[in-house]
Amino acid sequence: MFSLTRRSEFELGRQVHCSLDNLIVESSLVYFYTQWGVTSSLRAFDMMEEKDVISWAAVLLYQLVREKGMGRKL
Repeated sequence: MFSLTRRSEFELGRQVHCSLDNLIVESSLVYFYTQWGVTSSLRAFDMMEEKDVISWAAVLLYQLVREKGMGRKL
């Protein structure tokens, strides 16, 4: 999932999000959306049934990216 950060792969990442459901993939998706600086990162985090250190770190990274205006433009 970490390689799905180019703009042309954004839609593919969203499709993966719709089809998979487990902690590792969900944490990766939170991180994926963080790279784009979109609020979908928080939405994906909120939808997780189980949260771990990695998912919490990803959502904290989102906050830092948002505060610094470092998100990628869609």
